[in-house]
Amino acid sequence: MGLILDTSAIVAWERAIAAGQPVSIDPDEELALPAIVWAEALSGVRLANTAQRAAQRLARLEAIRKATDVEPFTATIAEHYADIFTELHQQGNLIPQNDIAIAAFFMLAMSVSNMSSYGAGENYELMARFDNVGGLKVRSPVSAGGVRIGRVTDIQYNSDSYEAIVSMEIEERYNKFPVDTAASILTSGLLGEQFVGFEPGAEEEYLKAGDVIDLTQSALVLEQIIGQFLFSMADDEEKEE
Repeated sequence: MGLILDTSAIVAWERAIAAGQPVSIDPDEELALPAIVWAEALSGVRLANTAQRAAQRLARLEAIRKATDVEPFTATIAEHYADIFTELHQQGNLIPQNDIAIAAFFMLAMSVSNMSSYGAGENYELMARFDNVGGLKVRSPVSAGGVRIGRVTDIQYNSDSYEAIVSMEIEERYNKFPVDTAASILTSGLLGEQFVGFEPGAEEEYLKAGDVIDLTQSALVLEQIIGQFLFSMADDEEKEE
């Protein structure tokens, strides 16, 4: 599992940058920056007493953000948040809401990585090519029939084919996917996190480690759908006139 950055870690990192001290980061370490932590850091920028200080703090924060993406507060995290808040409220042990949000993100990270299920020798790798991966991320789930069977381990861009190459780690026990299995990038709910969904084919030969899934469906980009809808409405109005 990767390292989840909280506000204290961001502050310490920012101070090290300001002091010109080198920050050593393991290149193999996966970093996660929850949106609530990023929001708190930006609040510090807004509260700076001079424009110069605000600009300096923002520059340092942007340097930090280059090392990791800001992880959104998704519908699934909201479910974990509600569970934690309810339990703490019933016990009379409420803590700051931002800490509850970070704990909810941690629960999501644990459920996605599922370390107890992903051990050495228990998985095999498959790849798939997509025109657009949308908001898919490393550690996003891979599922079939609503059951999580693996996770995304890497996303790269192929400059020759102009496609995104998604690598996936699949549990060894799910090793009977036909070679004509289709992979689609789907979304949990309307605005939830994205994941890869497998739709098994009908061939008798099965995919094996290192194979590339040829049948894929890219992510639906909400902005494009809205844009097409608005364009269609404007076109209809012009025809009526």
